[in-house]
Amino acid sequence: MEVHHIIPDAHQQKILCFSYNPFGQRLYTGSEDGSIKCWDLESGKCERVLLKHDGWVTDLLYVDKYNIMFSCSLDGVIVAWNPLLKPFFEKKVNIPCICLAWDAKRKHLIAGMKEWIHLYKVTKIRFDTTIDLLDTVEVIRLSGFVRCIICAQGRLVVGSFDRAITIYESATGKKLSKMNNIHKAAISVMTYDEDNNRFITGGFDKKVKLFTMDGSMIYEIGGFTDVITGICYNRITKTLWVTANSNQPQIFDALTGQNVTEFVSGISEHEGDIQQLQFISATNEIIGVASHRCVITWKHNPFTALSTLQGSNHVIEVLTCTSSRHGPQLFSAGGSTIKRWEIVEADGQIYGQESYREDTDSILSAVYYDDLDILITGSSDKHIWMWGYAPLPRLLDKVLPKSKPELEQMGIDLLEKVTGMDYRYSLDGHTDRVTGLATLRKGDTHFLISVSWDMSINIWDMNRENNHLRRSIVDAHRDYITSVSYAGHRGEFATSCVDGSIHVWGFDALELRMRLQGHTSEVCRVIWSDFLSGWTSASQDGTVKVWTTAGECLHSVRTTGGVTAFCLDLIKGYLVVGTVDNWIRVYDSTAEGALIQENGGHKDIITSLVHVKETNQYISASWDQTIRVWAGPRADRSHDMSYFMPATTDAESTISRPYGRFDIFDKTSLRAEKDSKSQIVLSQGSSRLKEPALMKKMVERNTQHYKRSVLSTLTTDRDAGRYSATRSLFPPISRPSSKFGL
Repeated sequence: MEVHHIIPDAHQQKILCFSYNPFGQRLYTGSEDGSIKCWDLESGKCERVLLKHDGWVTDLLYVDKYNIMFSCSLDGVIVAWNPLLKPFFEKKVNIPCICLAWDAKRKHLIAGMKEWIHLYKVTKIRFDTTIDLLDTVEVIRLSGFVRCIICAQGRLVVGSFDRAITIYESATGKKLSKMNNIHKAAISVMTYDEDNNRFITGGFDKKVKLFTMDGSMIYEIGGFTDVITGICYNRITKTLWVTANSNQPQIFDALTGQNVTEFVSGISEHEGDIQQLQFISATNEIIGVASHRCVITWKHNPFTALSTLQGSNHVIEVLTCTSSRHGPQLFSAGGSTIKRWEIVEADGQIYGQESYREDTDSILSAVYYDDLDILITGSSDKHIWMWGYAPLPRLLDKVLPKSKPELEQMGIDLLEKVTGMDYRYSLDGHTDRVTGLATLRKGDTHFLISVSWDMSINIWDMNRENNHLRRSIVDAHRDYITSVSYAGHRGEFATSCVDGSIHVWGFDALELRMRLQGHTSEVCRVIWSDFLSGWTSASQDGTVKVWTTAGECLHSVRTTGGVTAFCLDLIKGYLVVGTVDNWIRVYDSTAEGALIQENGGHKDIITSLVHVKETNQYISASWDQTIRVWAGPRADRSHDMSYFMPATTDAESTISRPYGRFDIFDKTSLRAEKDSKSQIVLSQGSSRLKEPALMKKMVERNTQHYKRSVLSTLTTDRDAGRYSATRSLFPPISRPSSKFGL
């Protein structure tokens, strides 16, 4: 979630309530000054000011089915507003009204008034002031003042200032159960979790509690410093957002209650205290109001980072991951510090485990070797460092019986995971910084290949206790070597160089088998792809090339700038690159080189990329000292028009993406590429959509909220086999300049 828009000084006095109209895309706010305002969230402009109440406006409720809004106030009046925001009905109850709820199944309006709950049935709606809109169904008296009401699953859940939760049948008002003293102080706020069918309460006791719909408590969250003023459930990220008169919301995992705020991107502090929160499912937004009378909107960006980790106090140079017996783990290195992170397969969350320090200036390369369960790092001080799990036989003898070897192995795995890794030894043989590492196994022998700026290649035997250096190739390239990769079934490895060359070597005889020529600038990395059965390489000349086993360039993918980091998608074989504009782009590895996805968020050069197969996530490291986690492409993103969000009505511009995919460039607009016809070109890979009617139906379905303002014409180009929709609401956007001018 990112801050999408802020409306400052929305009212002259404190904002007490708000509601959202998904059809008109308008926000309504109510205030202590007795006014209701209608806002265009995209522009932040106030379109209407409604003055009907004589007291504080305490709640607003928009009913989608009837396209009407209800408002209530301390003046004891409930007002119904028609689609033109004109009042057409008033219900005078002469009791200060605190909150409203809606039962869509029974067409009931529920109003909370001091110690009373009124159930009204909405009659046939006619926008005529002579029609009695609300018929009283039931009046319920409580033992305490009503604070909040939820209507779900045929039940009314009522929270009151007497610290009690009372559950009623929504149809008849019959009491089903009552739970006293669920908080140690009055209940302040309540919300409903639709995905898990449970309600969540917050209180003046500074705690949040989760309950099933029958009233059984699941867990509670404490540690807040003030009264809980706002709670909402984010259906996109499956998290709880909580504010306790704080200048930023706290975010919790909805299933476990664990605080994950530090892992969520886009959450920042604000000037005032945030006091209310609400999730808008129609737009995937969270809206909050603050004490200094401003409205804040957080919008879900599907291409922003899932989480941001503070990797080091230094720039982070390299990442490596493993799926060993200890589970998925990530290792990051920046400066002389190595950090180990645990990746949870169930939800993709990453948690820091421990740190190690090397006696060196900077770690430049790293690889984890699963066969030996060791981490290998290469440094700027010419050394290669070996890290492994220390044996714990004495401790195990006290914990597990020797007669059960399977339990003993489980104990070893657990204890090693808890105690972590330790330095073993170092390898000396290079005369300059070590920039690339690769591991392999031949029979019972384990080998390490290392490359360096000394232009040499060293082969190390990791079985030997001493004299690990086995073979060496001096002057393997004419310039600094940048990376190395091994192709197991072919028995060969490839090295890349800053002069743009790539050499492929036979491992057994260490003979040069071929040269891959085509790059015109430094090759940052070369990788063997089992998915493509060939070598892939990325360069600062702005291209990613796929090579045949014969050394010919099969095809080349042009990126937006020089490539600084490169990895392969282990599931789909996509080409994942980080470029000098600090963006991550995912390309199809076929000849078309279609852009699959773009992600932005780093503030400095991206130095390393890895793909975690178990969670389908990309993880990136950067000189901005952060590690960011990104969602991998999903099959359901193709032709997803729901993110086409027009932000302005300036000059014409266009989006053109081979798979109907695109990226969000900033908070208010889409990255666009102009063509001569100013059209959105939609296709479906190699299988083109052949029927104009099908195309038109798809466009209309996926642009429900925007088709009136977005789609003006639909044209067909039968010769080209593609269909396009003219669009005139995107501003022209220029790409950011490259940091290095490449």
